[in-house]
Amino acid sequence: MNGISYLGKIKVGLGETVRIISIINLSPESFYQNSVVTERGELTEKIISSLEEGASIVDLGGMSTAPYKSTYVSEEIELERIMWALNAINEAGISAEISIDTQRSRVMEEALKRGATIINDVSGLSDRRAPQVIKDYGASLILCAAGDAAGSRDPLGFIIRALNNSLSIAESAGIDRSKIVIDPAIGFFRNAVIPSHDWDSTVIANLGKIKKALELPVLVGVSRKSFIGSITGEGDPNKRLSGSLAAAAIAVFNGADAIRTHDVAETAKAVRVAEYLRSKISF
Repeated sequence: MNGISYLGKIKVGLGETVRIISIINLSPESFYQNSVVTERGELTEKIISSLEEGASIVDLGGMSTAPYKSTYVSEEIELERIMWALNAINEAGISAEISIDTQRSRVMEEALKRGATIINDVSGLSDRRAPQVIKDYGASLILCAAGDAAGSRDPLGFIIRALNNSLSIAESAGIDRSKIVIDPAIGFFRNAVIPSHDWDSTVIANLGKIKKALELPVLVGVSRKSFIGSITGEGDPNKRLSGSLAAAAIAVFNGADAIRTHDVAETAKAVRVAEYLRSKISF
């Protein structure tokens, strides 16, 4: 059925409850320092509380991907962070769908061996080996729009083309379409002709057109991102919660099927209100 996919065992899309994905940052380089977890007890406590607060999936990131920061770390460091977290989760006996935010096929493979079920690749499958690894392990895929937006004045056209390109790579490798959720990569296109906050706002306001074009569920990550600061005049990510909740709610009202967030409890409530209001739209 069009518009339905599985992230691990979690059904996402048409007719399903909007899913909440909890961001667990293992990278001290993260743009939002209050989200960084480096202690085992803190890690397991945060995961358990996120699940209790309404998250369906936990997303582990071992390298920050903020496009405006120098956050590159070696594969060894990223892998060490991810393995540390997965070992802690397994030893604590926590049962959850685990997503790995990585662009590297080796990190993907080692994580999938240890129980992760979802790969979140913001690079649009830039690692040539990645699609085969995902296929071989039967993993689900959060597939982000990726590419160079320099000179572009058309956010929606660019995003749809970028996602189609990455989908072609994934499907050529045999990744089942029913295991793919798309992400328009809010915050990643900062060199277009139009200002980045206008780009991101246009995408969020028109999510329905992206869904209609690609016929897949859409995940949106707006949590504490810089476009919110550009709109509100708030440069400190620590002070962007209210803007994040507004953006998440609007994204859901406009068709988002999943929301990735640092703030699960607050976001879950905002999402439920938006979802309820969305259900009252008359056609």
